[in-house]
Amino acid sequence: MSVVSNHDGTSALFQFKNISIQIYNGPLSTDEDPEATFSPASQKSFEIPFEVSYNDGLVKSILADENKETTMSMNMKKAIVSILQLDMAKLRFDKSYSFPSEEKTLYGTCPVEYSVSIQDEEEVLVRKMPSLKGCKGAQKFKYWTNLIEIPCSSEMTKTYQVGSSRVFEIQPSGSEFLIKKVSAQGMISIIPYPDKGYSQYIQIKQTFELESQKTSAKYHSNPERRQSEPTYTEEIDEYEYLNLPHGGSEEIQRKLKSLLQKQLDQLIDLSENIRVGGSGDQSGFLEQKQKEKKHSILYDVMITMRYLDYQSLKSFYSTIDLGTSSREETKRTMFLELLSQTGTKASIHLIVDLVVGRSVKKNSAIQILKTLPFYIRHPDIELLQMYEEVLGIHYDDRVKQAATLSFATMVNRICKHGSCSPEVLDKYIVMYLELFKESTEYKWKLNYLEGLSNIKIGNVVKYLEPIIKGDQPYPHHIRFLAMWATHLTAIHDPDRVFEVYWPILENKSEHLELRVGAFTILLLSKPQSDRFYSLASLMDEEPEGSHLYYLFYSSMESLAGTTHPCYQGLKKPAQHILQYARKPEKLPFWTGNHMFDYSENYYKYGSFMQAFMVADQKTSWPSVLYFLQQEHFLGSTRPMIS
Repeated sequence: MSVVSNHDGTSALFQFKNISIQIYNGPLSTDEDPEATFSPASQKSFEIPFEVSYNDGLVKSILADENKETTMSMNMKKAIVSILQLDMAKLRFDKSYSFPSEEKTLYGTCPVEYSVSIQDEEEVLVRKMPSLKGCKGAQKFKYWTNLIEIPCSSEMTKTYQVGSSRVFEIQPSGSEFLIKKVSAQGMISIIPYPDKGYSQYIQIKQTFELESQKTSAKYHSNPERRQSEPTYTEEIDEYEYLNLPHGGSEEIQRKLKSLLQKQLDQLIDLSENIRVGGSGDQSGFLEQKQKEKKHSILYDVMITMRYLDYQSLKSFYSTIDLGTSSREETKRTMFLELLSQTGTKASIHLIVDLVVGRSVKKNSAIQILKTLPFYIRHPDIELLQMYEEVLGIHYDDRVKQAATLSFATMVNRICKHGSCSPEVLDKYIVMYLELFKESTEYKWKLNYLEGLSNIKIGNVVKYLEPIIKGDQPYPHHIRFLAMWATHLTAIHDPDRVFEVYWPILENKSEHLELRVGAFTILLLSKPQSDRFYSLASLMDEEPEGSHLYYLFYSSMESLAGTTHPCYQGLKKPAQHILQYARKPEKLPFWTGNHMFDYSENYYKYGSFMQAFMVADQKTSWPSVLYFLQQEHFLGSTRPMIS
């Protein structure tokens, strides 16, 4: 790395040269260097010169040619520049002392603690200790998961620790000084089981040593370079993320398609061997090894598919879409299933074409549409606009219903982390609401209501509130479904919940389904003893044999013994209520809220089942039946059946 200063300390020109990366797996002592080295795919962009402007030694901004830089190289340069800065306005070398400061870094503006230690007349150590958790204005990192985060705090979720330090070896010379060496290190430690002492960590060390210095002519700033903050650049091209700029050349794409063909054949062979599998210890062992190998190949197939661009995926599918044998049919099924989990723009583009063009079977189309929204790698508004095309499907009612729910889920997954503006989110909510109002068939009204339930965020509650309150002429079952569509969002505003739902619960002329829905939302919106007591007092006025009272009592019984992390705040109040609430003599079979769960105490994972039933009070036959089974682990949940 070479650094050329403009001599007044306000800016400098940086350039990296001869970059190589070393990689090693296994134990390595601190004085060893790994033998394996390779050049990064973006080496040319790494070697493009860039400028840094300073204010008293602290980074103000970075000037680079954005048209030539890749996101990866830009972030690497920002990270290194963030390390090589000092608060010169507060530094002095006449004594050992400490002081606080602030610096612009990759993570925003961060508080930094300085310690100055005088070693001798020719050496001073300056130690910088950034507080990364105190950084402000940092870019949010994008992440993805195909699990659903449970809507409650968990003692297992915030178990990471971060730390960082930099040590400068400085040689003072009058009013100037020379940086001879910089040692930087950082660590991220994740402790999934904090009370068990297990931890996983990554420790990174970087060293910069001065090799030589010389007088040079003043450099001239390049007007094509654009100014940017030293914070993390968030937008990452998916091909760059894979170290394959612009999807790679045609030759690379051709080789990848050939590799994918081979991997799918291996996957089919393994699947057939596992199906045939014999009995006995030896056969069981071999079957287990085959399953492990299958999982490994599955991962390889997913990686290969993520490298392929749209045209390559399309041409590959056209080659496997011609065969009629059972093996070719299996290959097509595997490809489509894995395509829905690839999560790149190219894969989603192909899926839209195949489903809208009726090029896949109905059951396959439904499964693909159900899976796809949970595997988006890089959510953005362009992806959402492209996927909107599935709403125009005229294929089959079941496929159209799946497309309606799939797109609504996509809106939620993309917009909930700020990847679309409030105006765009509101546009899609209003679109679903209008489709609901314009539908003349009952099944489509329910479908669009479920779609609004999948969107969850934004003004869904606001727009459905008039329907829930009965201000608009809809039957009770539509009003109940509107309640159910918004209940997980509505409960975050307990005051508004009380205004809307308490009158419905207290009105004994309202339909049972509506009173049950109101009771459930009132209970969840304010999990405190005063709300429980108020509800218990109102339920005590219900006559013997009341379906609503039994649902209340069965809810208290279930909550009193729950181990689910989301319901721990409801457990104690429910136990107190059961001490004096009257036990119902007659038990309506088809009404109740029954929850069964367990949590493993050591590793904190568990399972949860719920049977929520409401019967018609005249016929005693069920009018509402909701069954849920899910697993939860480390703050996330995986629905099994819903």
